[in-house]
Amino acid sequence: MNGAGVARLGGILFALASCAGAPAPVENPRPAPAAVSAPGAETAGFVEVPGGRLAFVERGAGPALVLLHDGLLPSTTWDEVLPRLAEHFRVLAYDRRGNGRSPVSTAPWSEVDDLEALLVARGVARASLVGSSSGGELALDYALAHPERVEGLVLAGRSSADSRSRRTSARAGCAAGSR
Repeated sequence: MNGAGVARLGGILFALASCAGAPAPVENPRPAPAAVSAPGAETAGFVEVPGGRLAFVERGAGPALVLLHDGLLPSTTWDEVLPRLAEHFRVLAYDRRGNGRSPVSTAPWSEVDDLEALLVARGVARASLVGSSSGGELALDYALAHPERVEGLVLAGRSSADSRSRRTSARAGCAAGSR
């Protein structure tokens, strides 16, 4: 994405953020429609990952844009802005493990590996990542691990590196059944 594309993305996100209403409810009310193959049509489903599966929704056409929710709310957090973003981008939003329609993991996992598996399964070679809070942290971690696959980053309220180490330890313990 060139400078004009980044500026357009930033402008769209700023405009959407300034007109957003109340936050989405914690439960994920989005139904799981049958997969659709038409370009730009909404597709929803699951991607299988080691020890679990990830629920996703995809809409639009154009440069890929992945929306990464925070650690407290599911991907429906993005429902109000997703349709407008899909006018300009191929938008992919998913529920991280234990959120929304994605079940809790049955084994230790890596959020970076999960994001990579999702992008591979959906045929996304490069994407801009938009992350809120711990979603921003995931975006940074993914960009460091896979810089060749990241077109750009938009981060809002990214949490600290210290919280990442605590969260990683907790994930391994929860998956191992030590909770």
